[in-house]
Amino acid sequence: MIKLDMCSKSIKLNNTYSQSVEILEGIPTMTKYLVRASYNGSGFKGMISNPSDRGEAIKGMTAALGITTECIYFSPSTGEAIMIIDSDADKNARLMMVVMSSDTFTGGSIIDLIDTDSMLSAMQESGSLLGTYKSVAD
Repeated sequence: MIKLDMCSKSIKLNNTYSQSVEILEGIPTMTKYLVRASYNGSGFKGMISNPSDRGEAIKGMTAALGITTECIYFSPSTGEAIMIIDSDADKNARLMMVVMSSDTFTGGSIIDLIDTDSMLSAMQESGSLLGTYKSVAD
C-alpha cells in the first residue's frame, strides 16, 4: 500500500509486516524559473562607486539558498538582472526576501518555465478534458 501525503511531502510504503517505511521526505521538485530584478537608484550608485562582478555575487547568494543558477544577464535598457535558475517555490520565497530587503531593487518577478515537450503534453492532455468542467452557473 502506498500513501502519499502532500502536506508533509512524504511517501510511505507498507511492507508485508505492516511497518511503515518512509522513502521520501521533503524532497521538492526543482523547476526552471526566469528571474527578473529591477535595480533602483541606490543599486546603480553602488555599482558605479564600487564596480564588481555582480554575477559572482548573485551566484554566491543563490548557491547559499540551494538554488542552481544556469545563466545571468543584465539588461542596460531596463535596468534589470535577469537569470535562469533551477529552484522550487520555498527557495524562491527566500530569494525574493533576501533580494528585496537589500534596498538595491525596486521590484522583481519569478516566472515558472516549461520546455516545449512539456507544453505539447499539456496541450494534448487538456484537449481530452475540454467540456468536462461544469460551471455552477450552468
